[in-house]
Amino acid sequence: MINNLDIDNFLQHYWQQKPRLIRNALPNFNNPLSPQELAGLACEQEIESRLITTEQQQWHVQHGPIEESVFHTLPEKNWTLLVQAVDHWVPEVAELLNSFRFIPNWRIDDVMVSYATQGGSVGPHYDNYDVFLLQGAGRRRWQLGPKYSEQSSLQDNQQLRLLKDFVSEQEWELSAGDMLYIPPGYGHWGTSIDNDCMTYSIGFRAPSYGELLSDFCDHQISQLDEHNRYTDPQLTQQPNPGEITAATIDKIQALLKQFIDDKSAIGAWFGDFITAPKYPENTDHADVLDEDISTLLTKHKRLCRDSSARFAYINAGHQATLFVNGCSYNAAPKLAALLANNDHYRAEELQPWLEDLQSVELIKQLVAQGSLYFDAESD
Repeated sequence: MINNLDIDNFLQHYWQQKPRLIRNALPNFNNPLSPQELAGLACEQEIESRLITTEQQQWHVQHGPIEESVFHTLPEKNWTLLVQAVDHWVPEVAELLNSFRFIPNWRIDDVMVSYATQGGSVGPHYDNYDVFLLQGAGRRRWQLGPKYSEQSSLQDNQQLRLLKDFVSEQEWELSAGDMLYIPPGYGHWGTSIDNDCMTYSIGFRAPSYGELLSDFCDHQISQLDEHNRYTDPQLTQQPNPGEITAATIDKIQALLKQFIDDKSAIGAWFGDFITAPKYPENTDHADVLDEDISTLLTKHKRLCRDSSARFAYINAGHQATLFVNGCSYNAAPKLAALLANNDHYRAEELQPWLEDLQSVELIKQLVAQGSLYFDAESD
């Protein structure tokens, strides 16, 4: 839980409306990651990372993987290392997300972690999504500006998209456990005050209208039969053959509207779309199960959700659709809710479903594809 935060008040008055500083948001916060461990992640090929250095208000970016030798050549000040989706790789970082479950799970994107030396910064910018900036260690000064947009002037740096005319309206210094919420569009500029600065950025998904429409159309097209064609059996002669008449536009609109008026079709598409994995190339597959689920649960006591897996469900009453990493499965509503609402499951919680063949097969399939795994630590 987040300290000093009335969730209902926050959602009503701050979420997507205005920034909010939350002092001591996570009391006695124990930083789960060291700068050295973060640097180690940045060296990995499959992990997205950036190294940003600044000198005289000029920013330079290097994309990962970062060679280990690079870290030995860096200056003492004015650089920042950022690693994306650290929650996918470090379970202790993934646990941070449990404090933000008052936002629907499908809205959560990932946890980006940064380490910065004194003066390190990514420059003045704005994001198109909501973000909570949790100070994990050290101190960082945040300057907050007004809302900006695509029409705002940018510096001559396409990789970072830094604001050219940033105006600071508020300023705060954050220490470990403090947190700043910033809605979409608000300009902000964070600068490390010391050499111990680590910040955890909990970002939220905000697909553009273009992304939604494009993916929905692609999905609908894949469902259509090529033999379904435009017809006009009631065609009458029109005086101007070059004209596209209002009646024709009405007919086309009605034809297209039938696809967006089908709520079940939209739900089926959206579940797949919004749970698609962030890095599908990194999706692991487990070995085929040699033992049955009951035996494995007796042995391990607990089943866990892979931290990179995305789960959501739609409850249709007697039946639910469970969406996992862009795929859909039929499931009992209570089982779908259990799997999608939590990240680990005790043996006794799953026991009622082990008598149902469909539920057992679903769990086995999710384990086989790596979305669920048995907790080795409980052996």
